Amino acid sequence: MTAPLARTSLEAHLYIDLTPCECGELKLPRSSAAITLPDGSPGARYTGTCPSCGRSRVFEFRLPEREFQQMPDEVTYGVRERSELIDAAQWVAVAARYSAMVPARPRGLTGEARRIARTRLAAAIAAITEAERFLPDDADDMPESAFWSAEGRAAVAAGLDRFHRWALAEVRSSYEDRFDDTGSRWDEARSRETPEDEAYRERRHRLRLEWAERHGITDIHNDRHWTEAQRLELRRAERELAGLDVATGASLLRTPGALGAFDSVGRAIFFRFAEEPAERARRTAAAEAVRARWCEQTGCAVWGVDDDLSAIPDDDLPPPESAWAMVRAAREAAGMDPRTGDFVK
Repeated sequence: MTAPLARTSLEAHLYIDLTPCECGELKLPRSSAAITLPDGSPGARYTGTCPSCGRSRVFEFRLPEREFQQMPDEVTYGVRERSELIDAAQWVAVAARYSAMVPARPRGLTGEARRIARTRLAAAIAAITEAERFLPDDADDMPESAFWSAEGRAAVAAGLDRFHRWALAEVRSSYEDRFDDTGSRWDEARSRETPEDEAYRERRHRLRLEWAERHGITDIHNDRHWTEAQRLELRRAERELAGLDVATGASLLRTPGALGAFDSVGRAIFFRFAEEPAERARRTAAAEAVRARWCEQTGCAVWGVDDDLSAIPDDDLPPPESAWAMVRAAREAAGMDPRTGDFVK
């Protein structure tokens, strides 16, 4: 049986959270590992032990050909395709749960409370959008094929009026209004803004305007019709402007960010050459050889992909300039652009 597609890790985790154990327990502490499925395609396996009954639980998913990178302060469960894991009724229920965690009138929230409210409302909006993907292009009524879960069967029995195109649009609009009501995430920050902060914000705004003009985009605040290539171009330009690693967005001033960026080289090779094991092994070995030489020269202990790099004190690690030079060399050895991480040969 073909493993179902998990378009993003966020969708995979949500599906697991929605799928109870045989004993009814929903919570599941879990770990994940990249795997190769029987047909040779890349996959992910999540394993854990039910905290209530002790059963071992395993979830395996097929992964998309190209790994999706979440943008900061956004919640995206998938791109283009309809979900194979979560049906329309579940998406609407998820949206309602996230919305219920936020005050009806969130204006006035500050600091961490504002950030959490914005994230939860963004998740609610994204979930409703996922439900809308099941609507046919030529009809406004939700087909019964969009429902297969227990919640979905109950929704069909109760009538599908609330899944009509206009009903879903109205709900999404209400979430968007509340999201806007939290105010810009920059509002509070601006009250503590330094002259350097203000100068950076102005440069970033000019960068976005120039990018929009280049692509014929008239509204830089509405990203619904941006292509993935356009998103990537803007994201990389903004990272470079902020002095971050263009490929990963990690800080160039900290060594743990470089170690994590090296790990992303291995993941990129795995996804790109999932069906070419010899080439995958060759490129991985080339990158690992660069790391091995660097670790030997600097005395840095080899780390694993599951290590909590943020917990390692900076004083126990080589300087960030040295670590990032290693990352760029590893990318180049693996046939990647040392700056962007794109495969070039």
